[in-house]
Amino acid sequence: TCREFQPDVVHIQQHYFRCGAAGSEARRRQIPIIGTNHLLPENLLPFLRRFPTIQKILSIPLWKMMLAIFNRLDLVTTPSHTAAHILREQNISVPVHAISNGVDIQRFRPDSQIDRVGIRRKYGLSPDRTLFLYVGRLDGEKRLDTLLDAVALLPRHDFQLAIAGHGLYEPLLRKQMHDLGLEDRVLFVGYVPPEDLPALYNSADIFVMPSPEELQSIATLEAKACGKPVLAAAARALPELVKPGVNGYLFRACVPQDISHKMELILNQKDKWPHMGQASVEHVKNHSVQNTIIHFEDDYRKIIEMVPVRRRKPTLTRSLLKKIY
Repeated sequence: TCREFQPDVVHIQQHYFRCGAAGSEARRRQIPIIGTNHLLPENLLPFLRRFPTIQKILSIPLWKMMLAIFNRLDLVTTPSHTAAHILREQNISVPVHAISNGVDIQRFRPDSQIDRVGIRRKYGLSPDRTLFLYVGRLDGEKRLDTLLDAVALLPRHDFQLAIAGHGLYEPLLRKQMHDLGLEDRVLFVGYVPPEDLPALYNSADIFVMPSPEELQSIATLEAKACGKPVLAAAARALPELVKPGVNGYLFRACVPQDISHKMELILNQKDKWPHMGQASVEHVKNHSVQNTIIHFEDDYRKIIEMVPVRRRKPTLTRSLLKKIY
């Protein structure tokens, strides 16, 4: 409990029951509170994507539930500038600060010593074809169905798409793969243990992220840290991670024809992959987990300094923090 542990700061990671209770207890004891938001209602309502009006209506109470907790905090962080902008559009009343989720660039890095052929064979992948890689959940909001449709549109067989991960939509995606006759070009490799992830990224040629609902995308950061060019949806926060023509390309979200076009484009630019990969590595340095820790420590110090002020007049704390941020 707060009484036994006596924390200087309480940091909650979402607004559901346990974190909400922790925030209420910290507020009661006048302990500074930071909250990190990862909520995007669209991620919780993927089955309604064909009914955008209903999805929008249902997102209203989800945002209200989140704001009811987060508006009582001293400071809110979120993983990207895009995510911060989305929060501000919801009229959040406390300061919002973008802090990257971060990536361990010592663990995820370009590694020429990786046995690319060996790791590919371990997961049943072709050792000599160009490899597109997706890593993440196989759920509706990731829109992997549009990626499979894009592969079906490509009139060439010199590449493979590896889909790593599990999720509720896996049976549907496997059926779609069979219906489209993509067994030779698409492989579901299942769960990849953490110790294999850096090697799998390094064995790939291009990373692809088709999700239109990413508030950042840790998998994309990991792939960039391993020196991979990236194809990603031009939606939400992904454009913060991809500079077209420099470290990859953006495609129109959920438009198979454009995804296919960008896959074809980068397949024909093999000579640019090393430069794109290096650009990814350079950019991801700003997202190192070390930088993330520094930013959070700085925020902790700032709100701790506000404690005496808040005890005198609670509303003054938020006013001062807004000036700081």
